[in-house]
Amino acid sequence: MSQHVKNNHDSLLNGRRCFNTHLPYHMMPFVYDPRGAGKTRKMRPKIIHIQRDGRDCAVSFWHHLKSQSVVDGGFHGGEWDEFFDQWIDGEIVFGSWFDHQAGWEKAKGESLVSDNCLCLTYEACVLDLRGAVVRIAKHVDAALSEKEIADICEKCTFKSMRTELDKYQPVSVRWTDPNFAFIRKGEVGGYKGTFTEQQLGRFEEEYLKKFSRSPNADHGIGRLH
Repeated sequence: MSQHVKNNHDSLLNGRRCFNTHLPYHMMPFVYDPRGAGKTRKMRPKIIHIQRDGRDCAVSFWHHLKSQSVVDGGFHGGEWDEFFDQWIDGEIVFGSWFDHQAGWEKAKGESLVSDNCLCLTYEACVLDLRGAVVRIAKHVDAALSEKEIADICEKCTFKSMRTELDKYQPVSVRWTDPNFAFIRKGEVGGYKGTFTEQQLGRFEEEYLKKFSRSPNADHGIGRLH
């Protein structure tokens, strides 16, 4: 299954300028550097990696998967507590969130990533959307006017995206909840209304074990990598 997904992403590179993905770093497709002799040298494409607080990711994924067909990878094995247990143990579809983040963190030290990958946090983008747009434009060598920056910022607000749900609702899976909206809340820290104190403790324990620091150090409002 993993190789099938990777092959699909590799095929997207033929004439495709950009696409979004949830792939872990080690499965990201390569592109050939035409400067390499015989096209043997490889490099990463330009990447924009956006990391979000895992606690918010878990709650968002919970709402997503419980509304999705089991045939297409949806979760219908119980309520939030059962989902959380499987999620934090890496048993949910797509595996461990911690392993996914660890792979990208390790990759930040590689020259290809440092040269070609812009790393942002979701929380910082919410706090300073314009700043994020400017950084992304610079990363992809796009010279934007002030009006273009303002127009992009307006289109990327959660309020604006909510008015154009059809643009963002996934069509590759079937939904069991006809009222499910992929653009749900977009909040920072929304997990606080769902996680129990015990679950918060388990998350922090796993985070410290994996990254040797508190999750709050990485996802404090305003932090940009």
